[in-house]
Amino acid sequence: MSQFEEQERSKDQQPRFGRLLAICVAAVLFCGLLVWLSGMYLQDCCTLGFLDRLIH
Repeated sequence: MSQFEEQERSKDQQPRFGRLLAICVAAVLFCGLLVWLSGMYLQDCCTLGFLDRLIH
């Protein structure tokens, strides 16, 4: 086995952290976008008005 073949094999076995990092960052941004959108546009659908009736 030549040195070139060993280098190619070692490149294939190395983990690809750049791709994983990009996917994790995209997932965090997507979750943040969902939280922001639900806070902006869905405030009226999920009120906690029933808690006021329990207290008073």
